[in-house]
Amino acid sequence: MLDPNVTVNVSPNEHENWEGYWLYQSQSPFDAIPDEVLDQLTYMEAQDWACMKRTGSYKDNQQPTWICSVHTGTGQIGKVSLDYGDMVILESGASVSISFQWLSTSNPPEEKIKPNVEYYQFTEQLDYTSFFIELDSTENPQEIAAFVEDSCVGATSVLPEDTIVLVAGYMEGMEGEVTFEEYYGSEKSTMPPIQSYLVNSLDTDTWVKRTIQTAERQGYYLLSFKKQEEENVPEVVELFSIWPNPVTTSINCQFEIETDALVSLELLDVTGRALVQWLNEFLSEGGHRFRFDLTASAGNKLKPGIYFIRFKAGVKMETKKLIVK
Repeated sequence: MLDPNVTVNVSPNEHENWEGYWLYQSQSPFDAIPDEVLDQLTYMEAQDWACMKRTGSYKDNQQPTWICSVHTGTGQIGKVSLDYGDMVILESGASVSISFQWLSTSNPPEEKIKPNVEYYQFTEQLDYTSFFIELDSTENPQEIAAFVEDSCVGATSVLPEDTIVLVAGYMEGMEGEVTFEEYYGSEKSTMPPIQSYLVNSLDTDTWVKRTIQTAERQGYYLLSFKKQEEENVPEVVELFSIWPNPVTTSINCQFEIETDALVSLELLDVTGRALVQWLNEFLSEGGHRFRFDLTASAGNKLKPGIYFIRFKAGVKMETKKLIVK
């Protein structure tokens, strides 16, 4: 057993930090991690659970809110807790490294036992993409599964009282569009695949109706199957995504506009200064995809660091953070 006073170091800027938990006491991560460190974290992931921080409004709460859920696969599932020997991924939104020591409290973790998945079959891998799904409250299915093409990449059982579930998507080596299925039992069997759903843009806390591509390589998503959320989606939606991120040589940009518009794409440094304008032209409605080399206007290769890509379509604007390795 390691000394409890050993320091845990978390790298900045949304990097995945794999950390070991070596205390014998089983406890919630919110008890084991100091509050001042939790304020800097944006995401936590263990083998059987994950927690994401939603920084915008959530159920009329303007303060940042943690969303946690356990997922069920083919093994025994327990609770959102840290146990001796666990590995946990921590991501920080801070611009500098942070350090802390695991705390030891007397608070036992809250248990939430779910049955194993029985209808869907998939292969578990070392890491996964977290799909946090807000459910329609009318009637919960027994199980929800994620698919890439015709392959099931993960599934979870659903309890009648669940309002949000976590599907772990084991998608290493997979390429394509992510769809979902709901299983309601032998009497109703499966429903038609869910090929269009609402995805939360975590930077702006807005919903867009789209599908997820494995090439986006994003570590976690917040989705919604709620019809009331769909009613609040603006009639004109600009869908803007970039991948891979972090990146080394070139970046893919994809967006969809529902009306003809003047569209521009600019690369900015951390001060907001424009380095290069990749696009500035009038485009027709529909989907568009571009690929750009990561060079400044003088043709020099970008140095490793943090940049931003600013997307404009008509009067709409969205900015994405880009990490260059």
